[in-house]
Amino acid sequence: MLQLTDDTSGGSGDIRSPGHRLCMAAVLALTLLGTTASAVTLVHSATDTTPRPAVHGNLGAPPIFALFEHDPAAQRRISVANELLVTDCMAHAGLRYESALLAQDTEQPQPEQQQPFGPESIDQLAPVHEPVAAEDPSLDTDAYLRALYGPADQRVTVRGARLEVSGPAKGCVAEAMRHLLGDDRRHWTQVKILLFEAAENARHDMESDGEFSRATRRWQDCMHAAGIDAVSPVELFANLPANQPDLRKNVPMINDIQCKQQTGYLTTAYARLSAAQQGQLDADPSMAADWMRLLNLQDTKAREVLASGR
Repeated sequence: MLQLTDDTSGGSGDIRSPGHRLCMAAVLALTLLGTTASAVTLVHSATDTTPRPAVHGNLGAPPIFALFEHDPAAQRRISVANELLVTDCMAHAGLRYESALLAQDTEQPQPEQQQPFGPESIDQLAPVHEPVAAEDPSLDTDAYLRALYGPADQRVTVRGARLEVSGPAKGCVAEAMRHLLGDDRRHWTQVKILLFEAAENARHDMESDGEFSRATRRWQDCMHAAGIDAVSPVELFANLPANQPDLRKNVPMINDIQCKQQTGYLTTAYARLSAAQQGQLDADPSMAADWMRLLNLQDTKAREVLASGR
């Protein structure tokens, strides 16, 4: 299990599903470990109101996001290999591990795109029926969890400038990561933290960007003309009611998307975000270089795992 802490007063804890208003801490947690191992069986479908992936305002992805989205086929190979390694490790311990990822009937890579400015089209508001993983209560035993995650008091902690992430030091999850990354496991997690913090720094830098501020004011004026007062698209989306069954029927969200299109908000926002993110990467070129090196290392190891027929 992954634990995330930061320097805010909110404290720390294991990451849970955040619902349709995905918080940045949960995004980071899911990104930092890639595939989060859990013993699950697919049992039914449910309605997910999470907006669909962004298209970056019809522009290329900002450079930090482009790193996170780089080579989805390789990232899927890494995830599948990780799950195979966990499954094999648990089997050697005489335990059954059922992976939701391996149970999927698709081989198509699913890139995880960012939505820094909220939904960008009505289609992204449509509910999507996706399989939901449900844990088998019989697997939630001390022996099973110890085999999967190792002793609870043995964890690896990695720190960035503001955030720290801890994960299992022992157990099958740790062994799978060690197989794919060797001695670079801690460094891989640290690179992810640093890139996440750099992305957050870039968003902070945008708040003082005159061109972005003017684009936001145009969006605000458009929304006001529609009878809706809001500070920003992000603030509007964050304050949506959690029980909204179909966001395509939510009037503020419909107007938000229309105003983004009418004012050219996304074109400006992504252009300024790209510039801000590039500035962060230019300040420390090692982040991007290390990301690519370690991603390629894992892909090489993943191909070996998949070729071995595990």
